[in-house]
Amino acid sequence: MNEYINRVLLGFDTLAKLKKANRLNPSTARALISAHLNQSNPEKFQLINQVIELSKCSLSPFEMPDEEVSASISLAVSENNLNIGMHPHECHCLIAGQTGVGKTTLLNLIFAQGLQLGNQAWLFVRAKDTRSLLYLNNQILVTSFDGNIKFNPLNPNGIEVYDYCNIFADVFIQSQSLYDGTKNYLIECLSFLYEQFEKLNSVPSLFDLYGYIKSQSHPRYSRASGYQDSAINRLGGMLAGPLGKVFDCSKGHEEFLLDHHCIFEIENLTRQQQIFIVNLLITKLFRHKLSASTEYWSLCGIDDGNLLFDTALERRPDQGMPIIHDLLSTVRKSKINVFCCTQTPHQIGSSIHSNSAVKIMFSLANALDTDFMFRCIGAMTPEQKEYCHILAERQIVIKNSLRFQAPIVGVIPEIQQFSDVSDHDVRMNNEYLLSFLPAVVARYQPREQEFSDSNPTQPAQEEVTPDQKQAQKPAAPDIDDKTKTFLWSVNLYQYQKTLTEICKLAGFAAGSGSRLARQCVKKHLVKMIQIKIGRGSPKYPVLLKPAYVVLGIKEKHFWGKGAGHEHVLYQHLIANQVTATNPDARVTIELHRGGKHIDVGVEKNDQLIAIEVAMTATHEIINIEKDIQNAKADFVITACKDEKVMSGVLSKLESLPVEIQWKTRVCLVREILNTGIYEILSE
Repeated sequence: MNEYINRVLLGFDTLAKLKKANRLNPSTARALISAHLNQSNPEKFQLINQVIELSKCSLSPFEMPDEEVSASISLAVSENNLNIGMHPHECHCLIAGQTGVGKTTLLNLIFAQGLQLGNQAWLFVRAKDTRSLLYLNNQILVTSFDGNIKFNPLNPNGIEVYDYCNIFADVFIQSQSLYDGTKNYLIECLSFLYEQFEKLNSVPSLFDLYGYIKSQSHPRYSRASGYQDSAINRLGGMLAGPLGKVFDCSKGHEEFLLDHHCIFEIENLTRQQQIFIVNLLITKLFRHKLSASTEYWSLCGIDDGNLLFDTALERRPDQGMPIIHDLLSTVRKSKINVFCCTQTPHQIGSSIHSNSAVKIMFSLANALDTDFMFRCIGAMTPEQKEYCHILAERQIVIKNSLRFQAPIVGVIPEIQQFSDVSDHDVRMNNEYLLSFLPAVVARYQPREQEFSDSNPTQPAQEEVTPDQKQAQKPAAPDIDDKTKTFLWSVNLYQYQKTLTEICKLAGFAAGSGSRLARQCVKKHLVKMIQIKIGRGSPKYPVLLKPAYVVLGIKEKHFWGKGAGHEHVLYQHLIANQVTATNPDARVTIELHRGGKHIDVGVEKNDQLIAIEVAMTATHEIINIEKDIQNAKADFVITACKDEKVMSGVLSKLESLPVEIQWKTRVCLVREILNTGIYEILSE
């Protein structure tokens, strides 16, 4: 081989090395070509090669990116000081790394930028680190599943009821590791409940489902009995834990959650409950956005994906692929992007590996995890693999299969560390956000924890014999299906609607409904309350304890500390009337302020109006004084049962100071129901 060919080969070799080391630029290339044409000494090329080898000590073996790696959301800074980023539509993102290397920091960085771009943020986390996002955007609702934020899993939220039966059953069965037999039994029970509640313009809760399933009678040792036991066991355990307080509603905050930023702190939930909550909420978000056709993207972050994406969930041939696998392959249609963090990537299923366009690798301590990520990211040279074993804190290897196929190295920038957001601050912020929904919040009535056979929160008690247990139960009258339907209707609308309205909602003619009502009164299943409002005297049916036994559900206890059913009825009628006429007011039955319980409290425009229902004139003066002095009410309205009570209150009111009299109005209950509280205050 002659000298010319040797020089050519040496020149090409040097050019290749310079390019690989990211040190080739136009000036360097011209210098090499000039040296080759001038037949320079080959020793110069050897010197250049030595300089190249030395430069490798300060650089990684990965290629240097160009400006095309930047995007709207910046993730890291490359070795040549370019921003490495991604766009919200580049679904999905897998982030793998051992503890303490910066995964949560990266998640906060991504979601902070996502919020600034106008995207919706949902985070499912097991710690409180992501609360610092509240410093950037206080429009984030934080729930720790302690009962302050309500959520009804059986509320379809716009999905067809029969479709939602299948969706809920699939999510529930897979999260609780049950079999198809129980799923079909659950669908059958749900379909019946939805059909009954649909007639009443309402939806069942999980407590209703639990009570209905428990009330069913099946032959012992039959398959249906086994399915019933499995469903009761799982539902009872779920409702007895912290989720019982969350699910204690017929309509919760789910509509608010679907359109707002949320942080779900799921640390206090069991593994099965976490899978259930995450799958169901993301499914609801997917269906909601699919029908709403929103323009913004929803970024869903899962801080610990191993529970949800556990590879063991994909190894049950009887259940097929997990719900989350189908979600990840379809949620992009409704502009949802999932960000999943994991410490052990080799133990999570193929659903996130196969569907994530962006893969980010931090330092990993386990060789199994490192080798697994090597295969996920793609072909690497031995030098690149060796470099991955010595990644520093906040240093990553990233690949975006939609824009840059070759992996590159970057460093996560340091972000400002905010002080921890306390639980008190979270509660205050949540109350501020929920204050925009006063009409919804006002309808909530906490379930009083009294134990009964149909209550899943029943604690361990001393064993009793079957005969003793039977003796403790009230005797249940024998009733037909029509009567049971009537009782279900009363259960839903007692203290709210008249007998005529309830019969109409239940599908009964006026005559048939009246006959059923009279029969239920005779059997001591229903108490009928008749009140005078204007010219009419409507009747309001209320369930008695034997009716709850017949229906197989827990007895309801309504807010109201006054004199019997009539007082409670007046409280609810007044609260409903104020809510209907003042949708921007916050109405609360038995509002507790300053050690005083107000029958109906109305909060609007930073003013508190206390409404007291007076069945007698005996204690009303004391109530008025305490409402103003202790509860700091701006005005007090005493709504009297009749003219006699009203006359007694007015005569006693004259003994109070003038400043209290000025803030007090006395009227009849029917005046509030016919005119409204602000008309009474203006008199």
